[in-house]
Amino acid sequence: KTTKFPDGELNVSFGKDLKGENVFIVQNFQNTKEINLNDKIMETLFAIYTARDLKAKKVYLIATYFPYFRGDARFEEGGCISIKVMNKLFEGCDKIFCVDPHLHRIKNIKNALSNGIEINLDEPIIEYLKKKKVVNPLFVGPDIESIQWIVNVAKAFNQKPVVALKERINAREVIISL
Repeated sequence: KTTKFPDGELNVSFGKDLKGENVFIVQNFQNTKEINLNDKIMETLFAIYTARDLKAKKVYLIATYFPYFRGDARFEEGGCISIKVMNKLFEGCDKIFCVDPHLHRIKNIKNALSNGIEINLDEPIIEYLKKKKVVNPLFVGPDIESIQWIVNVAKAFNQKPVVALKERINAREVIISL
């Protein structure tokens, strides 16, 4: 259970003894109207370290999206390498299962998260679409980096994926064209 105090602080409680239990925490880290990703990070860290403090046998995180992977290098003098910080913060987990992580220059998740395991969803998506008897699907990605997630699924249907061209103006402004 998570509660938020008027000053914005979070309080996390499992409401039961976790001694000897395997704890699985599922988090998407996506911004929503209700809670932003940085609050979700704190909530998850509090849950991880509380489970540890309550003597959980193992603590696993399943992240359908894991933030700060794009900060995998120092892009300006004195800049933060955010994924290194996240690696340190989340070392309380025995394993972090990342669903199709958005890795940029780092190709192996272990070089980003020392306890990370990549979960690829190509096969379940292919199986689902074949079960639904989808005919002539078109697979479109929002940018060239997305090709890594759609190419295998498209190949399974003898299709070529399409990706948009994305020109980044700044952190919040992009121009996308097909």
